[in-house]
Amino acid sequence: MTRQQFQTTFILSFVFIFGTFSCRQTLNKQAQINRADSLRQDFTFFRNILQDNYPSLYHYADKVKINNLFDSCFASINDNTTEAIFFKSLKFIFSSLEDGHLYCGPSPQLRKYYDQKAKFFPLRLYFQGDKTFILSSANDSLSAGTEVISLDNKSINQIRTELFKYIVSDGSIETKKYHILNNTFYFYYLMVYGEQPKFDLTYKSATGELKTIKINAVFKKDIPQFNNNNEHKNLLSLSFSGNVALLTIKTFDSSELNKNNIDFHSFLETSFKKINHKKVNKLIIDLRGNGGGRDLYGSLLYSFLTNKEFNYYKSLTTLTSILPYDQFKSSVSSYNNLTTSMLENIDNKYFRLKKEAHNNLQLIQPNKNDFNGKVWFLTDGLSFSTTAEFCAIAKSNDRGKFIGEETGGAYYGNTSGIQIDTILPNTKISISTGTIMYEMAVAKTKFNDRGIIPDYVVIPTIDDIINKQDVQLDYALKLTTEE
Repeated sequence: MTRQQFQTTFILSFVFIFGTFSCRQTLNKQAQINRADSLRQDFTFFRNILQDNYPSLYHYADKVKINNLFDSCFASINDNTTEAIFFKSLKFIFSSLEDGHLYCGPSPQLRKYYDQKAKFFPLRLYFQGDKTFILSSANDSLSAGTEVISLDNKSINQIRTELFKYIVSDGSIETKKYHILNNTFYFYYLMVYGEQPKFDLTYKSATGELKTIKINAVFKKDIPQFNNNNEHKNLLSLSFSGNVALLTIKTFDSSELNKNNIDFHSFLETSFKKINHKKVNKLIIDLRGNGGGRDLYGSLLYSFLTNKEFNYYKSLTTLTSILPYDQFKSSVSSYNNLTTSMLENIDNKYFRLKKEAHNNLQLIQPNKNDFNGKVWFLTDGLSFSTTAEFCAIAKSNDRGKFIGEETGGAYYGNTSGIQIDTILPNTKISISTGTIMYEMAVAKTKFNDRGIIPDYVVIPTIDDIINKQDVQLDYALKLTTEE
């Protein structure tokens, strides 16, 4: 090869290599731009859904504050914004709206990554007030009941406060957030702080000494489980102990009940006939873990606890008359075949449902098998939606005493009804928003953004959880002997 041939070959090779590198840079930059643009499109789509269809956008938070939040999140999208970061932003917005019915789920691709490839914090934790304990661990040196002080040089209380910002709940209720964090701390910690191979955990030893240990991240399937054998197996049940009846209602979900061949109305009729036949004058109703369901079941249950007619809903309001009416048919919902004629425009923006739209808007009669004795209600942070509605009516009418934890659902109502499920077009992230704002027919209370606060607050300690002691039910049974 001559010098000239070598130079020509070198120059051509350099041009080819440099050109290929430049082309790749251009394509990568274009892909980043396209990704950023697609995220902005999804965010605009997300924002429009809330502004056009969701009636409680500014229910708890100031309009200026929420709009500034939208603007700042949109402005933060750039070439380096990953889908996981974008997903995190949407979760933060939903939590800021203070509505426990809002849902934001990862795309199928991101979910697959979480399920199969991501590595998580490997311990099950139990958050109790400002204390945090280990529930279960694959590490022999970290026994159940060990108190956690910090993680990766961040205090565990600082971490809890930060993670709460991404968990949805009605108003300023925290009990539901505690339950969610107890079940899925590993997920929220990764989502907020990012994935990492190891963790520095500082804990308090049995002698009170602070120790730090490094622990490896694990796949989701390897996170140790904690089985609470005290969890009630039957969805609905009735039992007796002397002159006390225990009515356990784990769900108001009609599809779940139908799947188990349970007729809710028949169950209540049979149960209260037995209670009255036995002349039992004390009743405990266990509603812990009941996330809600068919709202007519809430009013039906209360009709067995009163001898007076009563109001249940004060109003049902929607932001738009363009609703998925097929989903409001009586065969699939609690509504009376909702049509546009059942909506009345109240201020050129909101629409109120007329009384014929829903039986809970009408005056409700007591059941002939009503119970007139004393009642105690067991609730926790997972007592939500229909369950919280029922509890609000019982509390407002001073029908009994509440024991346990503040309900996860708000006292004055919620935004739910038929949920609109949407897949964002580019990321395929799924969101769900309620269409109807429910206002309960209840007396005024001290707080506008809280649930039903128990007369007797009873929260299980870590020892109660480990030893599977049902201290809330025990406390209720104790009260029945004193009153």
